[in-house]
Amino acid sequence: MSNSSATHPLTTTLSPWACTKTIFKHELRQRVYNVSTAIFLSGMLLFLTACIFLVGDFLDTNLATLTLQWQFLPWISIIFVPALAMRAFQGRGLGDVGLILSYPIPTHSTIVGKWLAGVIILACFLVLTFPFAITAALLGEPDWGIALAGYAAALLAMSLLYAIAILAAAICKEEISSFLLGAAFITFLLFVDTNALQTSLVPNSFQHFSHYLYTFSPKHWMDEMATGHIGLSAIAYFISFTILCLALSCYQLGGYYSTKRRPYVLFVAGVFGLFFASCIAGIIANTIENLNINFDLSEHREYTLRPETVSIATTSPAETKITLYLNKDKNAIPPKIVQHINRVERAIINISKQSRDKIDFTVIALEPDTEVAEIAEVAGIRKIPMSSGDSLYFGAIFTTNTKSLVTSYFDYNRASSLEYDLALQLSNLAREKTPQVGILSSVLKPNNITIPHPGLSILDELKSQYDVSIIPYFSDGLTDQYDVLIVMDAPVIRKTTLKDIDRHIQAGKGTIIMLDPFQRMNSANANLTIKSSKEGQINSITDLLQNYGLQFSSNKVVGDFKNAATVESTTGQNFAYPYWLQIQKTNISQAHLVSETLNELLFVESGYFKANKNNIKIEPLVTTSDETNLISKNEVHENSTEELATSFKVTEKKRRIIAAHLSGNLNSPFEDLNDLEIQSSASVFAIADADWIYNGFSLADARMGDRVFSQPINDNHKLFLNMVEYISGDPRLTKIRSRKSPIRTFSSIERMLFESRKQYHNRETEYAARINNTDKSIAKVLEMTGAKGIEDLPSSLKQKIKNLRLAAYPIKRELREIRLAMREGINDRFKTITLVNFLSGPIFTLFAFLFVRHFRRIEG
Repeated sequence: MSNSSATHPLTTTLSPWACTKTIFKHELRQRVYNVSTAIFLSGMLLFLTACIFLVGDFLDTNLATLTLQWQFLPWISIIFVPALAMRAFQGRGLGDVGLILSYPIPTHSTIVGKWLAGVIILACFLVLTFPFAITAALLGEPDWGIALAGYAAALLAMSLLYAIAILAAAICKEEISSFLLGAAFITFLLFVDTNALQTSLVPNSFQHFSHYLYTFSPKHWMDEMATGHIGLSAIAYFISFTILCLALSCYQLGGYYSTKRRPYVLFVAGVFGLFFASCIAGIIANTIENLNINFDLSEHREYTLRPETVSIATTSPAETKITLYLNKDKNAIPPKIVQHINRVERAIINISKQSRDKIDFTVIALEPDTEVAEIAEVAGIRKIPMSSGDSLYFGAIFTTNTKSLVTSYFDYNRASSLEYDLALQLSNLAREKTPQVGILSSVLKPNNITIPHPGLSILDELKSQYDVSIIPYFSDGLTDQYDVLIVMDAPVIRKTTLKDIDRHIQAGKGTIIMLDPFQRMNSANANLTIKSSKEGQINSITDLLQNYGLQFSSNKVVGDFKNAATVESTTGQNFAYPYWLQIQKTNISQAHLVSETLNELLFVESGYFKANKNNIKIEPLVTTSDETNLISKNEVHENSTEELATSFKVTEKKRRIIAAHLSGNLNSPFEDLNDLEIQSSASVFAIADADWIYNGFSLADARMGDRVFSQPINDNHKLFLNMVEYISGDPRLTKIRSRKSPIRTFSSIERMLFESRKQYHNRETEYAARINNTDKSIAKVLEMTGAKGIEDLPSSLKQKIKNLRLAAYPIKRELREIRLAMREGINDRFKTITLVNFLSGPIFTLFAFLFVRHFRRIEG
């Protein structure tokens, strides 16, 4: 029998493109007009929807993204993609391999034509996932740039997986074997992106190699692209790997008649060829990745160096050096840390390229218990113990001719802040001296510089960037000259210290003042009542601010139902507490640099400010809504949060200032300072709360394996650090830190809950008022009659009291009904969303199939 490579007499009359086109059209026609394709698409859509809504529990994530779709898509492809390709070379028409080779068509045209037809079917599948994208849009505001990148990544990944399945079909020719081999190929390639090979059963030599296997996996590159960060390396991986798989399929098909004596040769060549092709594609992708050519499709350009970072790099001192210290042996390092190491290297390389040859970058590989490692540790590089018993080195030293700074460890959990951390070190390196920050607070002691305060981890962040000192609270004056002064919850200050604070402000140096009418995290100050000073007297920091033109509500707490935070009662029920202010973007200034990109802040039993002079410049940074209420600090102290929430009523239709920025010339209340003529343009940030920067109101603990770390739950710490950076002299860092949050929540559900909560609160207030009136009436009756209890009253009075209580029950019943309606409303909407997503895929597939069949009959 002739070899398939022999030229058929009719091939001279057909071009390769014409042959490919013929195969493609015929194959596509067979698939499109076949009901099994509709069943295939419906099944795949149902499986994907089940994974998203049942396994991934999408509706409980409160994230309006398509992440779960891309997370599960590769895994369901293990079953469905080989199933689509398994009959490529067996069956009727152009399916039988013997019949195919009898046609005057080159093997590469056959392979490419069949592959293109399958890719079209898979593209149709991706198009039919549009109900999930619409669902995300109805629930929130997805980042459509990232969504588009995800679809592009999915199409490239599915095209590659189908090429692998075509290779399996070309190797086996028979349906079941093709399906099993294709599923095995895809499963292995997906698993190399996990930690599955990092076990004690795997030899050490292979473990070392396995740390780099993720670059050979299509899942890794798909995940990279689906974040909105499309790298040329990822595109090169998919294209090169797909071409190699198609080439191997051509080789398999071309050798159909030439290996009768050794039938296993083609099989072995195909299997090993696939893994060799994945290695080549991974190497090509890694090589191109060094070029750092990427496209950032995210709405807020999360993966692009900010112009401010480039500015810091280009203005760095000449001969700036960044030395990165890493483990020479990465065997015991988890793959996610290895990926972060690569991320840090790429970022530093990118900054170095942008610096116009001012920054030199080198990498030093360390081995434990060596002289080089000991020198690195002495210089400040941390030796991190790992669960395997080994140690991890992953830090950097930034140096110039006169200065050296150390990042002891690049924490994986700060990956989103990597650009800021690098820019901060370069900025500090360029400064002649590190800014000095002095903190005056009743809750901090000087030894908290070395012994961390358990509730204020923000101090550790501050110490990593500045030269921080804690001023003794009752010191007689400021102990040093500071670039930035922070006064936090300091209701009683000596007059000499007040005068030094004013001197600091008059000199034009930055100041942050945090006051609090009810300090929840400091019970001593919460119970402290300070009498108002006489006009013209300066006895407290509040008096000093009032002299400047900013009056503080020392004994009043502001409430705002529109910005009420959800808290948990003693019985475990969630309710809206209007005196904890969860301030949204609409009440945060977009005009000031420190707050323009913040999304959410939390203030706890906060006071408020109001201007009492017209000749000062006050910029409100954070305000309440125009529906507020004021209560005294004593009311907060004497009543529970549930009682305060139920008794809340809107008493004022005006916005209150929670945080503000004072600037310009501020008149000193001290005559001798005015005579010194040291006045300069002042910069003072005032915040009517001191609890807001404590960990409990700004961070939440998260767990990764056996590690517990803190994650921000709002932008409180970001605002605080932005203010410090603004007044310390490098506003470029504020711009870099202030990237908008990429988190997209179910905003429509939140709005629906707010409206329901408002209705519930109004009726709850009425119920609480009626119960209160009833209790007062009962107490009055008992007092008038001299009875010890209700049981001692006459029957007629008992009946009246009973009737009074029964009168409130309809409202209580209505409250239960409102609560139930709230829950049922959300549950019904979620059930409808789930059902619609389950049914829409098969229904739209059926309509498309019927339309195509109808079109075929018309065409016929």
